[in-house]
Amino acid sequence: MHGDATRSWFKEGPAFSLDMFEKSAVTTKDSVIDIGGGAAALAGELLARAPLSLSCELPRLG
Repeated sequence: MHGDATRSWFKEGPAFSLDMFEKSAVTTKDSVIDIGGGAAALAGELLARAPLSLSCELPRLG
């Protein structure tokens, strides 16, 4: 079986990242770059909370 859920780094949701943003006082005036995108949907969670300037970069493999 392959996919994000089988990877050692996979988390069901972006709770750790969201906690980090909250503790660092990121505001809607800040820009966020989500390197790797991924199945945890950090970008969607951030946009659901507030309008942000957000980029999601997926690495190119190969």
